Amino acid sequence: ALDEARRLVQETSDLWAKARDAIVHDAIVAATAQVLDFRAAAAEARRRASLVDFDDLLSLARALVEGPVAPRLRARFDEIIIDEFQDTDPVQAALVRALGETGRPTLCVVGDPKQSIYSFRAADIEAYEEVKRWIVAQGGERHLIRENFRTTEPIARFVDALCAPLFGRPADGDYHPDYAPLHTSVLSPESRAGVWILRPPPTADAAAERKIADWRAAE
Repeated sequence: ALDEARRLVQETSDLWAKARDAIVHDAIVAATAQVLDFRAAAAEARRRASLVDFDDLLSLARALVEGPVAPRLRARFDEIIIDEFQDTDPVQAALVRALGETGRPTLCVVGDPKQSIYSFRAADIEAYEEVKRWIVAQGGERHLIRENFRTTEPIARFVDALCAPLFGRPADGDYHPDYAPLHTSVLSPESRAGVWILRPPPTADAAAERKIADWRAAE
């Protein structure tokens, strides 16, 4: 009787899991359809009002450089330099590739993948890495910029020691770039510039200290 009860409980649990998955699937499909309908209606409303949003600007620009006017656009420029390229999204990456696919204009992109923080605006570090590989495959060159003109050598050494162990490229993709040690060009041998660690004085509240210690131990 106990085995039969366990079997019934397991069957009930399996049936509930299947029903739950079906409900979630149907809800996602319905929500996706509503979102797509809304996007289509919004796009049509903008078109009738002769308005464009930020995504429209990107998609229309991409259509231009991939269309018949592309040769005229390329002929206008000898070089195109793009800074902060780590914040590129896939549409912008496609636009850049369309501009530079014939070798004119010359493309120069500058970016630091460790600063790619605009994922909420569709920035994609894989798009950055893909364009970088494409440029090299087209005969371009990759230069690692390590010169730091803002800090002195003691600070650069501290940053290297602190940050190098925290960065490393995983085997499953390019989401975490390798760390590049800094080379400082700021020479100030007589300066005492560096990193100074100031520890707060011990608090008189022993109970508060115990609470902090317990919280850290729980971490």
